[in-house]
Amino acid sequence: MPYKAKSDLTKAAIKKSFLKLLNEKPISQISVRDIAEGCGFNRNTIYYHYDDIPCLVEEIVIEAADHIIAQYSDFSSLEACLEKAVEYALAHKRSVLNIYNSSNRSVYELYLMKVCGAVVEKYISTVFGNTNADPESLETLIRFYKCESFGQIIDWLNCAMNYNLCEQFNKLCKLREGFAAHGASVALGCASFTTPLESIDTVISKVDHLMYEDKGAHYYGRRSTDR
Repeated sequence: MPYKAKSDLTKAAIKKSFLKLLNEKPISQISVRDIAEGCGFNRNTIYYHYDDIPCLVEEIVIEAADHIIAQYSDFSSLEACLEKAVEYALAHKRSVLNIYNSSNRSVYELYLMKVCGAVVEKYISTVFGNTNADPESLETLIRFYKCESFGQIIDWLNCAMNYNLCEQFNKLCKLREGFAAHGASVALGCASFTTPLESIDTVISKVDHLMYEDKGAHYYGRRSTDR
């Protein structure tokens, strides 16, 4: 067997042993000896492939992030973009929370941001397609939604995943649509279009129009009531 193939099999066995332990207890209670015993290798074999447990955790998180990005294909809505990351977290709930609540949290957050950035970028690309949208404006949209998605997931993790994040995000998107119709939205993405957009300015213009149109109606309606 080629060396790389053998090495990959060894690393896969090490990661499988670690993840099994991670489903049972926090990282702080897992030792290299525990991992070695779980996969039938000695400690030297573990250290040959990984400097320490944090390095092992980082590789697992990187692979998970790449897997989520690679398998994702539905970019029809922002809610759908978020759903895949949520599904993965729920399927590995105990492991994810044990990593997140450990000293390795920064690693998890780094690659969670990578996942959010990748899926949101593809979502924005799908929405605007081959249009003449201003690159700087698109970058602003991507950054906004990336950070918003990241923040939603972090809050969910801080609450130990004890509420339906996808349902809440769906409600948030509907609230935005309602706010847009009543001139209260401060975020982009609240105007709906059924045809391709030639410019992102079209979105901004429609949002502004809805906002000031409603403000005007509210103002004149209030004056007629006051008379």
